[in-house]
Amino acid sequence: MECVRDNLIYELVQLQDDSVNDIRKELVSNIMTISEGLGNDIFIGIMLPMFKTLAADPIWGVRKACVDVLPELSYKVSKEVKEHKIVALFQQFGRDESKWVKIATIQNFGPFIISTAGTAACNKLLDYYLFMGKPVASGEVSMDKVDNETAFHCAYNFPAVLQAFGQAIWKEKLKPMHDMMVTDNRWKVRRSLSFSIHECAKIIGPELTEKDLLPVMFHFLQDIPEVAQ
Repeated sequence: MECVRDNLIYELVQLQDDSVNDIRKELVSNIMTISEGLGNDIFIGIMLPMFKTLAADPIWGVRKACVDVLPELSYKVSKEVKEHKIVALFQQFGRDESKWVKIATIQNFGPFIISTAGTAACNKLLDYYLFMGKPVASGEVSMDKVDNETAFHCAYNFPAVLQAFGQAIWKEKLKPMHDMMVTDNRWKVRRSLSFSIHECAKIIGPELTEKDLLPVMFHFLQDIPEVAQ
């Protein structure tokens, strides 16, 4: 049985250098399923380094596949690995030369930050999220400076960021960003917030909901039909 496992591992390691791009992409997409039967030691010692190699693959489709797997992979590793290796990979994807890899990174931000909740890595990701909108001269964040894709995904991932931290940082850090997005001139950004306001209410509780989110809800009800419905 051990011989079979060793042969399987050998074949998998060879596949990371396969000349066919789709094979490397499929290897990434199935790496977590494959790892389930190999044990944690094999995952940390062999599969994780292989994933790191594929994360720097010259083909953007392979790198994008790595981004899509990253949240699930993050759940499987220790806090130390998250803080020193996984977050570094996320930051690497966020700086990728491919637009599609960067968009996938933003799309997966919510599930990824939830996977790091309670670790120092989560705080690093919060800083990344808060400044995703780019600071203006005054030092404040302006969503108007953000491209359409990024602005929408900031709004879409907001409930996940709030879930990762709870109401503890609502007033100081998350509410100011939420308030800016509520008045964003792009209706898709506002609609995303409108559709998720009930999720935010569950997290921050009835007192803060009544004070901070009820006025927002009334604001959305007066918005265009795409937002108010």
